[in-house]
Amino acid sequence: MSKKISIKKLLIILLFFFSGFSGLIYQVLWSRQFKLLLGSSIVSVSIIVAAFMFGLLLGSWWIGRNLEKKRIKNELRYYGYLEVLIGLFGLILLLVLPHTKFLFSFFGAPSVHFNYLKLIVNIILTFCLLGVPTIAMGATLPLLINYFSKSDKNFRKTTSQFYAINALGGAIASFVTGFYFIKYLGVNGSLVIAVILNLVIGSIAILITLKEKVNSLKENQIDTETPSKDENHKLAKAILITSF
Repeated sequence: MSKKISIKKLLIILLFFFSGFSGLIYQVLWSRQFKLLLGSSIVSVSIIVAAFMFGLLLGSWWIGRNLEKKRIKNELRYYGYLEVLIGLFGLILLLVLPHTKFLFSFFGAPSVHFNYLKLIVNIILTFCLLGVPTIAMGATLPLLINYFSKSDKNFRKTTSQFYAINALGGAIASFVTGFYFIKYLGVNGSLVIAVILNLVIGSIAILITLKEKVNSLKENQIDTETPSKDENHKLAKAILITSF
């Protein structure tokens, strides 16, 4: 049984690596696309990165609240759904984003002159477009950590493993996208790769949950040495503060 569990964990870690890989493809390419809408300046880049990171923050907070209230029965399946959602929204943005220029130019074309009203509108529009996929991305890490913490009580080790593999995937994606994907596939072709990755990752995760036996899942979740609720709450609070 332990061998099967370890193989499943390795497979999901591999999926999460490609999840981080696709996430950074999106960030690199969306940054390039939004520069055409916001203008190429430090303010524009700051808006894009801030919207992306704010979405990740909201996603982590939102899924954390749902996990705390036991609203999610199967974290891995929910993770699969979110990956599919990210892929679908990546496809939607690929088709829609080139046609949103009129929204960003409503208060004037990109200019070197600072305009507070235009800045606020640009921030709102950027987050509205990136909100759903980035919130979904932010929710994936807490889901997998919570899923494996049920069978592996070394919470710190589980957290570090998934954070490291996701960050590694993102780092490799930043290099590959900037130097190879854009050069040989273009922006749209590179985005298609990210969309396909998300759809495949989500589908595999969902299939894994469908093949799991309910009885074995219940047995794996039995633990007589579960920390108290107060200890869990203090540990979660410390981790959230550190992450923020």
